[in-house]
Amino acid sequence: MNAIPLLLAANTLCLCDLAAGTAYAAQTDVSLPPAVPEPATTQAPVSLGETADGCIDWIVTFFSGLNYSDPSTIFGLIGSAAALCVIIAAPFKVADWWKKRRASKRPPPPNGSGQNEILPATEPAPKLKLVLTNRSAVPGAQGIYSYLYFNEKPRFVGRDAAINALMEMAHAHEPFMWRLLCGPGGTGKSRLAFEVCKRLSGTTLNGSPWQTGFLDLAKTQFDFWQNWQPQQPHFLVLDYVSDHFALGHDAEPDSKKQRHNFLAIMRLLADRASSQNWQHPVRFLLVEREYLQKNPVSAGDESKLHPVVWYKEIMAKTDREGLQLATCCHTGTPLELTKLTDDDLLKIGQEVMDNEAEGDAERKPLPASFINDLKKVDPKKRALFAIMLASYLAKGLGDSPTRQEVLDHALKLEHRKSWKSANFKTEEYKKLVRATITKTPQNHEHCDNDTAMRGSMINHGLGFIDEVTNDFYLCPLEPDLVGEYFVLEGGGRHGDGTRRVTNSELEAEIAWCWKNKPFETTVFFARCIQDFTTHKMLLHLFHTTSKSPLARWFWGKLAVNYIGRLGDAGDLASARAVFDAMVDLEGSEEIPTLRAEASANLMNAYGNSGNIDSARDVFDAMANLGESEAIRTTRAKASVNLIVYYGNSGDIDSARDVFDAMASLGDSEEIRTERATASVNLISAYDNSDDIDSARDVFDAMVDL
Repeated sequence: MNAIPLLLAANTLCLCDLAAGTAYAAQTDVSLPPAVPEPATTQAPVSLGETADGCIDWIVTFFSGLNYSDPSTIFGLIGSAAALCVIIAAPFKVADWWKKRRASKRPPPPNGSGQNEILPATEPAPKLKLVLTNRSAVPGAQGIYSYLYFNEKPRFVGRDAAINALMEMAHAHEPFMWRLLCGPGGTGKSRLAFEVCKRLSGTTLNGSPWQTGFLDLAKTQFDFWQNWQPQQPHFLVLDYVSDHFALGHDAEPDSKKQRHNFLAIMRLLADRASSQNWQHPVRFLLVEREYLQKNPVSAGDESKLHPVVWYKEIMAKTDREGLQLATCCHTGTPLELTKLTDDDLLKIGQEVMDNEAEGDAERKPLPASFINDLKKVDPKKRALFAIMLASYLAKGLGDSPTRQEVLDHALKLEHRKSWKSANFKTEEYKKLVRATITKTPQNHEHCDNDTAMRGSMINHGLGFIDEVTNDFYLCPLEPDLVGEYFVLEGGGRHGDGTRRVTNSELEAEIAWCWKNKPFETTVFFARCIQDFTTHKMLLHLFHTTSKSPLARWFWGKLAVNYIGRLGDAGDLASARAVFDAMVDLEGSEEIPTLRAEASANLMNAYGNSGNIDSARDVFDAMANLGESEAIRTTRAKASVNLIVYYGNSGDIDSARDVFDAMASLGDSEEIRTERATASVNLISAYDNSDDIDSARDVFDAMVDL
């Protein structure tokens, strides 16, 4: 039997295989004639066993009938074997060639990221990147760094009610929930959030492990949240919400854009979680220092405290999405971090005393006066001050120290335990000032080639090496309160009492920060104003600013609050100095409004101190600031307070003059509300002077409002 028919059959099969793959061939520009379909035939179904037996019988019959003495038979078999190899290999070769051709035509990934711009629908969306902390615990670190929350020293104590409340939110049935955690700096907000994340991270919910950690909102785009689908339960911490309003650092002379980005993300998540019935819950813990702030023209009346702007907006029920987001607030109220109990503070203090005994055989007990000493150093009895006070006492530096002595000791200890070991010089201190103000690690080229300095800084938790560039970065000094004091004190003092960073060097660094990081610099000074209102260096440095319109506008917002805080502290001279510095403000149409608010705060400072004549002078000057709705509303609020000052002093006629002048300020709903409030105050003044008839006249006139 000749093998030529087998060769022909093999070649025919090869062509048929390619013809059947015409869809492939068309894409590779290979032209093939169309396959001719065979006429359809009807066959009885054949079982798999019958087919196999038939094939075996045919193969045995075929090969037993061949004439192996004929050379053509041998060559035919060899050719048939080669053809069969082609049959088997051809589809794989074509597919491999096609893949390589497609790969060569595929556009390169954007920015060399190695990731396609659009993910195939069959691939899962990337997970949300979280970190339990953006800093690494350093077991051997000493000084204040060793007491940062992620080092878990001292041990977590107390806060049972807060822990239970947050765990209750985490395990609630709703797909999306959030809550505000607030408290002054140094109370342990970040430590509490870290503790909740840590406890949840080792557990599961409905079989899925929790993903927990601190979220940097600036590193996620709005589009990400539009497509994000949680594949496991999430507990996300947004530390210091106000810090995230400058997303992308494209702030206009108005931070509303950034605030709206944050609000839009929250509204979007609440809506998507509800409409898509997410199977895995998502929780947001929003951390902020203050929940309530004083109205710029509150005249010291604590009843006029109001929620921070972003919280008021996030709770606004102006539309369906707003109502849904407000409803997602767990318990509907903020979780305010109160003082730790005295017993918990004593536990913290004793552990710090033990840690810093430096190998003494006998541990020193806390003095019996510890709680009273703490209250003297910090009336709020914050955990951070308990740590620093115990550290001071552990060194035997004296009893009943002042607040400044405790803070100075913290800087001296940091120098002795960390900075000195890392061979810090002026350049390092200046870099640390810049990093601390901007809350941004600073590239420190000075030690790129100094391996010993790098290693020492890393060992003390002062910085890190970028994994991509191999550059060394110096981290901000934390906690915030210690970092603020470090900057105000010019990095602390040398042994001879001089500052490690001179005033001129400090001013130059702050000018750089205002120019390059205006929003972050604003946040830093806002915290300084809260924590160190009357620090003399703050007043000096506050006047060091860039000439850029954005920085000047931010500075003006700060000045309004600074004047109010200085007034509350009774430092009228400094309040007036800041107010006078606002005369140079320009570059934004909102500047006159800021001046009006600053005037109201300065007027309150004078009025609360009994200097009504100076209060009246500031009040009258407000009329020259313009006639915008915002300015007239601020003047109306200031009028309410001035009437109180006149009424308290018994000058009813002057109170009446201010009241009557309010009629010319306009008829907006807000101004009419202020006029109604002023009516109540004037009625009270008339009542105190026994002029009931005049009080009745004012009361009757309120109907027209």
